[in-house]
Amino acid sequence: MVNFRYEVSFYFVDKAFPYALHAPDPKKRWELLPYSASGDDIAFALEFIKWNTCEYGFQRVDACRLDSGELLLMELEDYNPFLSLELLRPKVKEQFMTALCASIQAAANSAS
Repeated sequence: MVNFRYEVSFYFVDKAFPYALHAPDPKKRWELLPYSASGDDIAFALEFIKWNTCEYGFQRVDACRLDSGELLLMELEDYNPFLSLELLRPKVKEQFMTALCASIQAAANSAS
């Protein structure tokens, strides 16, 4: 119903942005590739992260890039297990996992 160029997912841990992935071909939405998010892209996604009341953990913002160039929100995910970590460069994956482990520890400490 909506014409768009591609889908993009922005991943956050404790409201910090570590990486993004996108599906450059709308007909192959599960064939994801690393995405170099612009500052405007991250600001767009961060607005939705700010709405969320989660203090800790993983969140994902899914959007599509319209033909006009704008991003359109598709979905917000909390604690979604579909991270596509195998697509990340080793350094990005390690940084993400370190941040996620620290988030889990912080959440456990706050519950004590």
